[in-house]
Amino acid sequence: MLSISSDKEVIILKDKKKKFKPYKDTAFTRTARKQLQHINRHLEAAAIDLDLNDDEMTYLLSKMRKIESEDIDDDPKHLSMFTNKTLRRVFSNSSFKLHGRFYGGWWQNISEREKQIIDGKEVKVPVRYRENITINGDNTVELDYSSFHPKMLHDLAGIEMTDDPYVGIGDLDRDQGKSIFNIMINSVGEDKAASRDIAIGAFMKKYRDERMTKEGANEAIEAVLERHPRLKKCFFSGKGLKLMFYDSQIANNVMLRAIDEFQTVVLPVHDSFICIMEFEEELRQLMEEEYIEVMKTKVPAGIDLEHSDYYVTDEEKSYEEEYGALYDSDIPLDPKQKLRQAALEKQAGETRKKYRIKFEDAFKPESVSDKYSPQNEDDVICTNSDST
Repeated sequence: MLSISSDKEVIILKDKKKKFKPYKDTAFTRTARKQLQHINRHLEAAAIDLDLNDDEMTYLLSKMRKIESEDIDDDPKHLSMFTNKTLRRVFSNSSFKLHGRFYGGWWQNISEREKQIIDGKEVKVPVRYRENITINGDNTVELDYSSFHPKMLHDLAGIEMTDDPYVGIGDLDRDQGKSIFNIMINSVGEDKAASRDIAIGAFMKKYRDERMTKEGANEAIEAVLERHPRLKKCFFSGKGLKLMFYDSQIANNVMLRAIDEFQTVVLPVHDSFICIMEFEEELRQLMEEEYIEVMKTKVPAGIDLEHSDYYVTDEEKSYEEEYGALYDSDIPLDPKQKLRQAALEKQAGETRKKYRIKFEDAFKPESVSDKYSPQNEDDVICTNSDST
């Protein structure tokens, strides 16, 4: 059980070759560092775990040991992943106005599993590990901005986005349309032709299993340009790094407000956030408000609820009211998982004690507004961060 040094630099600048670049502190970097250190203290104070049995955990860890991380710094994944809770912000192209997304949390690096262990046997059942995340013992949900960067582009251009931007792109399905749209936003070369070639190569690589040809990739690009003529200048311009800066500012503000106003943590995954179930409505409100604030618009981006086996839908609630609970919540934890869980809780508890951090674990609609209203600001713990 290793912990990350609190002295580790959390604001990272890279040049166009993705090499680390020294920089002189500014008002922005000092504020960004202070805010992120504040966030990291609370993440360290939270017990963030995966609700998996012994067989599933063994399978996950063995898989992660074999695969190099896709994290920005290419760190290898390792067994002490659950203590990798602190974040860092990485800015690109020698500019603190490009990129700036958050990296380092172990929950960002776990992928979908292609197999599930049932009665000791591998069964091919694709399931996302993130839906098994718990925070301080509570089950979680994940809220995701829908069509995030297209919505930003429309807002920056002063254009209303009235439908799904990824649908209606030639004969591509939505996933393919989303892929080529975002590739075209992020592809940038020495000129437009070079940028287009980069996009063609990236799209062919993405769909190589489907034998995507150069001609097919070209047709996909033309379909995007035909579908979104008013955004033509945004493609092949490297605009994606600027959009990432905006979404990183939104993420920064959402995390800070969750801590300072509601005494809970949310886990960022670039354009989505993981929170305890009881905080879902408050998180949705924070995401809408901060999108409006950062993007200077009146209409927020749409927000979707990612599927989770733990989340109870409206239909299931109705079923439960009539027939009783659907799931048995008293299944005993496997011995090995008990040991890991106890270690995580102990480590988090020591951090809470060190920084005098207290988390809220129940958010009821009738009590939240009273509990965290302006007149009770003096009662909120650890609100010493600056807001962006």
